[in-house]
Amino acid sequence: MNYLFVVPRDNCFGFLTIPPGVVYVATSLKETGRNVYGIHLNYESDTKESLKKKIIDNNIDVLCIGGLSDQYNEIKRTIDLSKQIKPDLIIVVGGGLITAQPTLIMENIGADYAIVGQGEITICELAEALEGKKPIRDVAGIVYFENQALVCNENRPEIRELDTVTNPDYDIFPYTQVPNDPININGDFKRTVNITASRSCPYNCTFCYHPSGTTYRQRSIENIFREIDFLLSKYDIEHLLIIDELFAIDENRVSEFCEAIAKYDVTFSVQLRVDGIDENLLLKLKNAGCTSISYGLESADNSILKSMKKGTDISQIEKALSLTRKIGFFIQGYFIFGDIEETMGTVNTTIRWWMKHLEYGINLAMIRIFPGSYLYQHAIEQSIITDQMQYIENGCPLINISKLTDQEFAGLIKKSPILIRNFSV
Repeated sequence: MNYLFVVPRDNCFGFLTIPPGVVYVATSLKETGRNVYGIHLNYESDTKESLKKKIIDNNIDVLCIGGLSDQYNEIKRTIDLSKQIKPDLIIVVGGGLITAQPTLIMENIGADYAIVGQGEITICELAEALEGKKPIRDVAGIVYFENQALVCNENRPEIRELDTVTNPDYDIFPYTQVPNDPININGDFKRTVNITASRSCPYNCTFCYHPSGTTYRQRSIENIFREIDFLLSKYDIEHLLIIDELFAIDENRVSEFCEAIAKYDVTFSVQLRVDGIDENLLLKLKNAGCTSISYGLESADNSILKSMKKGTDISQIEKALSLTRKIGFFIQGYFIFGDIEETMGTVNTTIRWWMKHLEYGINLAMIRIFPGSYLYQHAIEQSIITDQMQYIENGCPLINISKLTDQEFAGLIKKSPILIRNFSV
């Protein structure tokens, strides 16, 4: 059988990128010797014609597609188009969209099978079942229809040993821009690639959802650099985007990474917590080639940080930002509004702090509530979201779960156009 992996059209990034998750899954299947193809619809001017050519020319039997909850409409549209092109095409859907709400989405999206959670092992076992080599009921981590009834097989355990995952083969997606379009890194356009050094996060912020699992796992430094060596040997990479939810939780791991990366002629960026850094750590990162650091700031009001279960406070934010700027990093971060405990008082506390510290370039945004998060469950329990499918079909719009009145909430967006940038994780 021939398999096609589709990255749906998406407008949420300022540059074109192939999500590494889909590449890892596609590569795992390709490593079994099967024919695996890829298409990224952001790179195609005519979605229908491009899909048709890819499906027909390669005699595709199984189409795999996935994404996040706010991509539901685009994913469903792509599934419907693909079925029009080839009615007997088998559709497999995955990603955070499915992992957060497998039953609800499968009842509406028009797919034949769904992969819940990480897909590297599941896709290979599902392929064996589709090819008649094992019973479909023996494949853990999938949802499917049998005699018009939805069947949920047993859950698949998270992949604990991340070093067992194959290096991503971006050649599955035949574009000159692969892995990413060149992007602006502190004023210079550079060829970049996404690197995931870990999966999930050890923290449980109320606005967050971790589709990669509930347990924080890290790859070994040796394994990370095997992938980096592999990617640098194939592509003209100048900058590594380390896109982990949290790059590291201990200084020893950061030091080990910095010692290894310093030997390479590349720069890199990371995401850290404000309570996990000091001047010594930042100097190590700077000397190793790190150019920018992203922090999860969220609010300048301690009561909101507590409500969000951030485990940080404004004094830690101030210290981290001051040190980071002093040493010469580009800072990325957001203050986000609309927490359960948000009032105009807490909003004003954050805005006042932000206006006093414009030198840090902190962005402002509204919280966008995604399925799987604590805030989403709260919105359901409080009957703020009464129709979950309608919420998904509406693209996960901004909703008021805070202590702000609806008028204050609407006014916050209307009077501050910069806030209309939606924030989600």
